[in-house]
Amino acid sequence: MKKVLYYFISIIFVILCSLVFAEIILQIIPIIYRNLPNLKNEEQYIYVIGESSARGEPYNPKISYYKIFNYMVNGKINNKKIKFIVIAKSGNRIHEQFYKYFIYKYTHPFKKGIVFIYGGKNDWDNGLNRYNFNRYIGYNIFYILNDSVINILSFKNRRNRGNFKYNYERIILLAKKFEDDVFVSTIEGNYAGFMPHLDINNASHKKQFQEIDEYIFKKNYQKALFLLNNIFLRRNIDKSWILYRIGKIYEFTGKNKEANDNFIKAVGFYTDLRPTQHQNDVIRELATKYNVELVDIFDKLYNSGEIIGFNFYMDNQHPNLKTYIMIAKLFVDAVSKKYNVSINMKRYNTTEQEIFKNFNFNKRDQYKVYRNSLDVTLVHSKDYDNSNIYVFDKVNEYLKQVDLLNPYDEKRKEVIMSFYNMMYEALKGNKEKVKEIFNDSHLINIDKNLIESRTCDWEEYNNWVSDYLGIQDFFDLSKRYI
Repeated sequence: MKKVLYYFISIIFVILCSLVFAEIILQIIPIIYRNLPNLKNEEQYIYVIGESSARGEPYNPKISYYKIFNYMVNGKINNKKIKFIVIAKSGNRIHEQFYKYFIYKYTHPFKKGIVFIYGGKNDWDNGLNRYNFNRYIGYNIFYILNDSVINILSFKNRRNRGNFKYNYERIILLAKKFEDDVFVSTIEGNYAGFMPHLDINNASHKKQFQEIDEYIFKKNYQKALFLLNNIFLRRNIDKSWILYRIGKIYEFTGKNKEANDNFIKAVGFYTDLRPTQHQNDVIRELATKYNVELVDIFDKLYNSGEIIGFNFYMDNQHPNLKTYIMIAKLFVDAVSKKYNVSINMKRYNTTEQEIFKNFNFNKRDQYKVYRNSLDVTLVHSKDYDNSNIYVFDKVNEYLKQVDLLNPYDEKRKEVIMSFYNMMYEALKGNKEKVKEIFNDSHLINIDKNLIESRTCDWEEYNNWVSDYLGIQDFFDLSKRYI
């Protein structure tokens, strides 16, 4: 028994010593690097950190905010040619971006550069997240082990991993360790375009909300507001749905500031792909704490006097080209305060059409933009029997653009349009129309190539379509029925 105990203690001792040794090595490497003589480099490295919006979705790979930034400064900072190191990846969360940056810096310590952080939209946090280990943030081994435990505990709930401030602060601290210069941006989303929390089973109040929506569309805003105020105090009512509709009333009556305030509050109750006010407060707080440059695109949109909706976005979280240009200009303004940058004023004041022309963005590329945006808009506009009726006009607009820009032959074009028209009718709840379109078209088996431009895999897309239409395995049907 004593031998087993000694053996066990020895193993624990070896593990602890190994962890301490590893921590010492991870702490020493940046210190050694900082004290080495400056190496002359003809390139200016810029690390791009974030998720799909940082990569330019839905315009990538040709267009993104950092490529527009490069275009505006003639591709140089301090007379050095800019080289982007793109860490950003679609679907990533901040903790995943941290580890990608962490691994890259420890394997490429001599690539000192500038860090652009425009990310966190996939890390919804309203400040109530229970995981908070900021006091141990300086210890590499601790947060590696801590993240491993959280990943195991949160395996079935990918969105419940970590704390936004903790994860965001780690990236800034890592950059500071290696003396990379950090520029952080606030984050934003299409607050007005998408109803929050559609995945709730709100059946007990559905008729009341339908009645309120009817009053809103009939412009009887006073009656709609009266009903919303009456149900706001109920315990079992979804406050996010109420605030969103109050925002719509303000929007339709021209009170844009009040509308935006309610839209933003509405995403603060449940997990969403649009950031909360808390997240931007954290980013501003960390920018001040670590004396890093802040690019405040949220403030730019909020104080624009416009509704923060489809006028700035292609879907629920990805900016349109106008907004990407705005983000690029804000980064140019911030970088030019600290570095020698020759701003090309003609390019700085560029238009969307000039970007399309100079980035060789052709008709097929534009088709993919609208088709991708149509997909994302559809998938985030329906869940259970809940549909976002306020997005119908935008879906119809995208349908027309997909039809207009479609580069395929007439037969293929007809199949694609039948598919999306069917999805549109499903969104509107017209089940009989869905059956009619399905039976009159050829959407069986052979049309699996409908996903040729999809960013997701086949199984994911098939499941989404099947769930949307309320059938099983849409693309593997053996006969025509719904």
